[in-house]
Amino acid sequence: MRPRVAITYTLTAAITQPEELTNDTPTSGSVTTDERRAYYINVPADATSLTFETSISDGDADLFVKYSAHPDPESDNFDFASESAGTTTESITVSQSSNPPLQGGKWYVSVFGYDPSSFTLTATHDAISGPELLSYNIYRSNTPDARNTGTIVGNVDANTTTFNDIVSELGTFYYQVSAVYDQGESAPSNEASIVVTKVEEVIHDPLKYILGQNFPNPFYLTTRFHFFVPKRSLVNIGIFNIYGQKIRNLVNRTFEPGQYEIEWNGHDESGNLVISGFYIYQMRSSGYIKSKKMLFINSNTY
Repeated sequence: MRPRVAITYTLTAAITQPEELTNDTPTSGSVTTDERRAYYINVPADATSLTFETSISDGDADLFVKYSAHPDPESDNFDFASESAGTTTESITVSQSSNPPLQGGKWYVSVFGYDPSSFTLTATHDAISGPELLSYNIYRSNTPDARNTGTIVGNVDANTTTFNDIVSELGTFYYQVSAVYDQGESAPSNEASIVVTKVEEVIHDPLKYILGQNFPNPFYLTTRFHFFVPKRSLVNIGIFNIYGQKIRNLVNRTFEPGQYEIEWNGHDESGNLVISGFYIYQMRSSGYIKSKKMLFINSNTY
């Protein structure tokens, strides 16, 4: 950090509430001496590059960036800085090879006034334009407004347009569907209802192995998925990151025929909470190999 005049700072009063930035959209602002103007941008998990750039029309201002928290230049609490005296442009680029590396979540940036300054700030990342559709959540309830009054009874991938529900009681059931994107969940669909007047036993195809889609998805704390084995089988289920590296072995034992459910709490083999992003869970058993994708959001970084 370049030398500054010795001043007693009252930063609590000089920090603006952070404003959200839109990708590749300039935002104008101004700062007085020793004022810190704060912004943030939500970066999708598939971004590989993020650049913050200020164009200063008068005065002098510096740029500070930090992941998941407000950068504080006066206490050296920031991840990246650009402090070029007398220049009209400050720029910071974060990539997956940076320290810390670029990852999905909130990235905060502060423009700090070395002198009273007017500036234009732009944040640009290279994530795929628009949200990516991951799956659909199916909600069921005994009363209307299933999204708010019921629970998730299924999650199907983005290419699946049908869902078979299993109920064990008679009555009226209400259903709504929401789309799950990498940036969150959509509003619910129109509601459908069905009256069940007869219940019959439903049995899985006894010849097929099945790996179900996890739910909830995305998830913050834990997620669950079921699998079915048609005969006594050795089953291995592992969690992989997007680079194909195995980070957790969930199951590696023999199961009798039947359906089972397993849970993952977002921790790797060493017990460490993983970063936000996409992960793959894969089942292997007697020549059957099936993989599915899920999105974990580390709530400690939001």
